[in-house]
Amino acid sequence: MTKDNQTTILETVKFYKPSKGGMETVVETIVDSVCALSDNHRFLVYSNTHTSSLLSGEYKDGRNLIIKESTPFLFKSQPLSIFYLSLKKLIHESDIIHHHYPFPTMEIALLRNRNLIKNKKLIITWHANIQQSRWKAISRFYDPIANKLLKMASCIVVSSPQLIDNSFLLKRYIDKIKVIPLSYDSKFMNINQQPRTIERDTIKRILFVGKLREYKGVKYLIDSVKGLDK
Repeated sequence: MTKDNQTTILETVKFYKPSKGGMETVVETIVDSVCALSDNHRFLVYSNTHTSSLLSGEYKDGRNLIIKESTPFLFKSQPLSIFYLSLKKLIHESDIIHHHYPFPTMEIALLRNRNLIKNKKLIITWHANIQQSRWKAISRFYDPIANKLLKMASCIVVSSPQLIDNSFLLKRYIDKIKVIPLSYDSKFMNINQQPRTIERDTIKRILFVGKLREYKGVKYLIDSVKGLDK
């Protein structure tokens, strides 16, 4: 516990609001929900700027602090930063480090500070298996980095059992893994919406919202709706 009796949680994530995306939404939901339930927790959110910039900065968001590291370059939506100058200080100030994988440059930085992290609780949320993504080609070099972090972790969170089934790395640490499905925000639920009757000869349309990535399984969605018009 910190000196003001608040537990300080460091969230390391590629991007954060106002950037929009899956990881960003997960972290924002965690931060907002925990703070709404407890006055005894505060967050330090450490991310890159979501556009190329040599400027870094920070701002207060309630009792939380958002730190944006400069992003000299972006490569296929990945921030490329050599240094994370604030990381050591933020680890010192934190009781828990919660890292969101995959985020290669931050993971290298975390390993550089492993002597500090070993005295803290490290939680890793595993968002995707790179073997099923466009980054598969670098897995030979990237997997050893991920493996070292998984070994250091107190807990590993996945959103579905399928992530475990399709990752040889995760299977090594099955005793540390917790399956926690992704949450939703009830403010987006329309309680007045009524079910519709669809006529047999109506053309069916399925809406998918997200980036077209192989690991998202869109091909299985397409296969599952074949024949609905028959």
